[in-house]
Amino acid sequence: MSETSSDETSAVDPLAQLLVEIDPRFLEPIVDTLAMLHHDVGKYITRIARNVPAGAPVPTSLGAMLLKDLYETHRGKRASSRFSELVGVLPARLAQLAPMREAAAALARIDAAEPAVRALEARALAQVVADAREVELSLSLVLRAVRLARVRRDGDDA
Repeated sequence: MSETSSDETSAVDPLAQLLVEIDPRFLEPIVDTLAMLHHDVGKYITRIARNVPAGAPVPTSLGAMLLKDLYETHRGKRASSRFSELVGVLPARLAQLAPMREAAAALARIDAAEPAVRALEARALAQVVADAREVELSLSLVLRAVRLARVRRDGDDA
């Protein structure tokens, strides 16, 4: 039988802690940037991914659209470039949190897979679709957390 100490402390969520520390005046621009990031990167790179069941092969007929979504997402820029551009205006501590690092790592894998994706290699297509889903999920989690923090603060001010 295991015993638990009454003075155990739960792990502190770094995102929740950061949001408590951010000046409320800066929450709105952060939300706006994260919403743009989610839209300009997360939404567009998952356009094809949403239409392919998890684990299913990506039809080669969708290859050209997938290439455009990943490597020409925002005004001809690759998704990773748009990500870097927008993350660059966020507070550094927010940009270094696990979900943001995970999104950046998935985008790096997408970029590294470009030659194989352009060759429509089934394995590469499946991997970038999975990575695109990971990016969208990570960005969605951060955006929702910050929006929730803003709503809570607005409620506290009322």
